[in-house]
Amino acid sequence: MKIDIKCLENSTYKLDVSHFKVPDAKGTLFVFPGAGYNYMGPCLYYPSNLFLEAGYDLVNFEYDFRRTKPDHYGEFYTFLMEYSSQCNGPFYAMAKSIGTRILAAAAEELPFEKMIWLTPGYNSEEVHDGIMAAAAKSFVSIGTKDQLYNADYMDEEKQAGAQLLELKDTEHGMDVDGDVFASIENMNLLVKSIQEFVGF
Repeated sequence: MKIDIKCLENSTYKLDVSHFKVPDAKGTLFVFPGAGYNYMGPCLYYPSNLFLEAGYDLVNFEYDFRRTKPDHYGEFYTFLMEYSSQCNGPFYAMAKSIGTRILAAAAEELPFEKMIWLTPGYNSEEVHDGIMAAAAKSFVSIGTKDQLYNADYMDEEKQAGAQLLELKDTEHGMDVDGDVFASIENMNLLVKSIQEFVGF
């Protein structure tokens, strides 16, 4: 496996991209991380490795997007996805927390075969709308103790065709407070559920 570190830059944005390349890649997974939660966090790291082991390239966007107003997310998404011209299709996407706001900004026009929404930013109605627009090709997972948890939104997404994994007593980091073994079991269940969703 080869790893390329590249800098994306225009007059507004600048960030690094880590591109993990496997021989004869079957496609590419794009990872949109959370604020302060990069792709080395367990709920991104293990699913990412699932894709790598299945023969897919991995593109991690390394940004700090905490202070940008929501109406900038679509512009930022367009900037990020200019990099897709250097990648092999088909494309998949995985986003966590604030990353789901970036992904949702262009949900009706997304070029992805399937999308994985982890701890989605349900405090923004646009995220729910984005999932609904792409429900048939979406997997959504969040914990019942996550401050962003919204049972009504999840019910609507399930009825629209999204696949859901609700993690009991689980917080925003997909951890169970005070129970490391339950947290590890969450990761096991999450990765197996994603594997079933993507079909490899």
